[in-house]
Amino acid sequence: MALSLRRAGSSVIGYDVNADAVRALVDHGIVQARSIQDVCQGATTIVLSLPDAKVVEQVVCGEGGILQYARAETLVIDTSTSHPDTTRKIAARLAERGVHVIDAPVSGGPKGALNGQLTMVLGGEAADITRAEPVLAAMSAKRVHIGSVGAGNVTKIVNNLLCAAHLIIAGEAMRLLRRQAFNRNACLRASTPGPAAGCNTNQLSCVDSEQDIQLRLYHETDAQGCATGNDIGGTIKSRSAIVV
Repeated sequence: MALSLRRAGSSVIGYDVNADAVRALVDHGIVQARSIQDVCQGATTIVLSLPDAKVVEQVVCGEGGILQYARAETLVIDTSTSHPDTTRKIAARLAERGVHVIDAPVSGGPKGALNGQLTMVLGGEAADITRAEPVLAAMSAKRVHIGSVGAGNVTKIVNNLLCAAHLIIAGEAMRLLRRQAFNRNACLRASTPGPAAGCNTNQLSCVDSEQDIQLRLYHETDAQGCATGNDIGGTIKSRSAIVV
């Protein structure tokens, strides 16, 4: 995403606890910051891409974090897949310092990030979304403004739940076929013109070790999505118990 911003003509300063991750981009025009403080002093728009809500909260509200150093009217765009309650909490605290927040979780994977072809679901004030448009456009091909702060993360959780359930069931179908003496590709060709046409069977035409790992990751995502859904007011009583 940093490279996409640089290609679009933005001056980019980057920081990561893994200094090598930023150092690898220096030859492409990215300035390496020494700390979050450096980023806050050198940027008017800060883009976060972090592993989870806990890390987001630490980076924003922890010692030496954005809350401590951000200047008034800074815009924070959080592209992490985070918890909507965490997003709202940090947005409220940053608002006290005059800092604006957009949650903009992404899909499209590393390739989409590198090519500026991500899809973003956005939560935030309309004026902030408008202000952020040049930055968002540099990183993404599709952007949908869902609602107020936190709405982007709610939508991403829904998307993850749908994808997880879809892929896990498709994996079970592939496992069933693997145990039979049938030609799996022929079975898939026979199934997909009908009601199963929407299933992601192309991705799972062969369930091997790599796919097994992916299914386990999706199972974890499914469990996290259920827990988050319950946290934010839904009632999700069942979780997938199927792991290939």
